[in-house]
Amino acid sequence: MRDINQPMLWQEAVDYFENEMMIYISMQEARQGGRADMSLRRQSWNDWTDSLCKGGRISDWQENNWSQPPSCQ
Repeated sequence: MRDINQPMLWQEAVDYFENEMMIYISMQEARQGGRADMSLRRQSWNDWTDSLCKGGRISDWQENNWSQPPSCQ
C-alpha cells in the first residue's frame, strides 16, 4: 500500500466515468442491440480504476474499496 499525494476522489472518478467513458460504452451497447451491458460497464469501471491505481492517481485501498458508480448498478 502506498500513499498518494492529492488522490482522485471517488466522486471525481465517477463524474469522469459517467460523462466521458459511458459515451463509448453506450455506443458499444447500441451496436449490440441497445440493451445495457452491465458486465461491460462493471468491467470497464474495474479496468479504469486499476489503471488509475497503476498510474498513481488513486491508492491501493481506493481501488479495492470503491463501490461501482450508479451507471454500473
